[in-house]
Amino acid sequence: MGEKYASTLGLRGILQPKSKLSPFLQLGLGIEDGTYKDNKLLGGLVYAHMIKADKTRRGVGMQNFQWGKASIGDYDRLLHIIYIESPKAYRQIAKYLPARSERSFQIMEVGQLKALTYDGPVALSWDDTKLLPAWRFYWDTQQQTHFLVGAVNGPIRVADPEAARAIMTDTSYILGSKVRLFCLQIPLAGVAPIMVAGIPITEKLDVLQLEPLSSQVLHGLLDRDVHVVSCSCDGTETERSVQHTLVENAESQHVFKVPSPLEGHVYELTIRIPIIHNHPVVMVQDSLHARKTFRNNLFSGARLLALGNHAAFYRHIRQIAFEQGSPLYHRDVEKLDRQDDNAAARLFSAETLRFIIQRHPTYLGDIVFLFVFGELPDAYQNRRISHGERIKIALRAHYFVCMWQAYLHKAGYAESRYFISREAADITSYLIEGVLGLVVVHRDQYARQKPFPLLIWHHGTDPCEHGFGCFRSIIVDFTLLDFYYMIQKTRVRMHEAVLLAESSADPKARAIGYNHTYMDRTGANMQELARYPTDKDIAGIARIAFEEAESLVALLGVVPDQLHNDDATSMTLPGFDYLLSDGFHADELGWDLEEEFASETDEELDHAETLQRLLKEDHWENLSNEMDNEALNYALAATSLTIDDMVTIANLADTEDNIEEDIREKERTSIREQAEAARKLPQVDADESERPFGRGSLTTADLDLSFLVEEREKHQTRQAEQGIRTRPAQHLDATLKAQDDEA
Repeated sequence: MGEKYASTLGLRGILQPKSKLSPFLQLGLGIEDGTYKDNKLLGGLVYAHMIKADKTRRGVGMQNFQWGKASIGDYDRLLHIIYIESPKAYRQIAKYLPARSERSFQIMEVGQLKALTYDGPVALSWDDTKLLPAWRFYWDTQQQTHFLVGAVNGPIRVADPEAARAIMTDTSYILGSKVRLFCLQIPLAGVAPIMVAGIPITEKLDVLQLEPLSSQVLHGLLDRDVHVVSCSCDGTETERSVQHTLVENAESQHVFKVPSPLEGHVYELTIRIPIIHNHPVVMVQDSLHARKTFRNNLFSGARLLALGNHAAFYRHIRQIAFEQGSPLYHRDVEKLDRQDDNAAARLFSAETLRFIIQRHPTYLGDIVFLFVFGELPDAYQNRRISHGERIKIALRAHYFVCMWQAYLHKAGYAESRYFISREAADITSYLIEGVLGLVVVHRDQYARQKPFPLLIWHHGTDPCEHGFGCFRSIIVDFTLLDFYYMIQKTRVRMHEAVLLAESSADPKARAIGYNHTYMDRTGANMQELARYPTDKDIAGIARIAFEEAESLVALLGVVPDQLHNDDATSMTLPGFDYLLSDGFHADELGWDLEEEFASETDEELDHAETLQRLLKEDHWENLSNEMDNEALNYALAATSLTIDDMVTIANLADTEDNIEEDIREKERTSIREQAEAARKLPQVDADESERPFGRGSLTTADLDLSFLVEEREKHQTRQAEQGIRTRPAQHLDATLKAQDDEA
């Protein structure tokens, strides 16, 4: 009878009408017979409630509750979203409904690394992007109430429309105009970044308000045994100040010194690596942002970059861009998108350097500037070169900048007018110290027991920018609530991009803004990337880098020996009147370097924000019928677009458990393969100092400018190589030969 009762559809309903059953029992029976088969969220809530009631009846707590069960997956994900939006709101919900402890969610988030069977170093990055400041209602199905989402204060419970209206007009509630995203990246190929936090902020926050946010995330990860090895951000003044404060507040510092190639301590380089919660953490600036900063310094008319007897000019680069066979596009120098990664890569490419050397060999200021500041970002971005070569590039830049500053000091030229900007100089220091810091920490901390490769290009803000790009590909003007929803919805997109190992744009494209290349692993040799130079090696590399920097300075018409002491030795110096010919003035362009990363997307958001503000204002009175109707149409159109954005997000497919597990398995395989490749590294018993790095030293006597091109060809990225306008070398040789024949 019992079997009949259970298996015969409808028999139970005849013998026990639902009107006599409790609502919970009715729901449970409906879930069992398929009536509510599509409502997994409600089913998960009931299941969790039943287990909690059973545990309460037996006098035990919620410990060992199996939250991973598929039957409560949707309900658990909803709780996770609420926890992400506001831990405070989550605590209120947990008083009345079965819910994980906050510690459980923290363990689950950290568990994303454990799910990949990975316990090595990770890179932490953070960046901001603009939000459309707007209130959005969020209906909480558990509490049966609405929350207003959008303020930096967190979600706010509202009881009725009047209460919501009062909150919206209350100036004590400040809408978030930006969201600060924190991402973790396992610095190995084929692994997608993990978004760990998204915090609404305003435009006006300073370092005293922003630094605690970074500290909270960083300390929380370190305390949960997540081995954060680097903190990366873009080059703004505020972000660098946040990094500086993190270093100053560290419990201790590990000091690493590169000895001066000369007697004394004139060129000694000291690297201070903060030890935070017993972990060494290297502060890094994003190398792609740095490349654009160097480009913008060259293009700015606010300074004259005085390099010995020569100078670097924007007008030279503009002239080159319009010449036949140029590797640059016109858009690379006019109406420039200052966030265009491709344009910056083309400017500092080997082909551009070759073109200038062959066409304009007297433009030595431009040649040396493009060489030195093109090489430094590629110490991070190149996939093929050894870590010794990266260190040589960084130290060469360090010594060159020191000599440049010494030259300006002895010549009596103010750095504020004739040197790169203070921001660019600070970023340069971060890049130089970042290369050495990451190599030393990986060598001494993570590769001591077994070989572990350093893929240094993963230490940057690309994961954050990639996330923002995914979000804006769905909705350009997204709100805070949109952002939280899209974090879960775009996970598969980012995994796909990383697993395909493709850059996000055609390297030849123009004015496209960011081109995310951190997924590209072409040419990476895990065995070479797991080989680290010793301190003795680094001292030898420093001598080579110093000699090459001296040769570059000599090329500019300055005697290097005159720069290596602090006395006021007189120097024969050029004047700059001849440099300012053709009506050129130092302030010709007046580029504001503090705003160099303003984007077209920001402008679009400004328009959307302005429209939203205008439609909310109450002064639209005494308008003609025609104007009143037009204003109404704009309001309706704006509302329609808002609804369309919400529908777009709602229609995005959720990540199925089997798809997520498939992605994780691919990532586990990728991590395992790279670890195995690194372990194949043969033991090296030879004296490491005898191993050659690079091409050796340069001297003034045998310096050949073609060597600079060869170095750039060896060190530039694949994107720079493929992104040039033409293959000018062949056409250029033919053109020059024709000109010689005519002469």
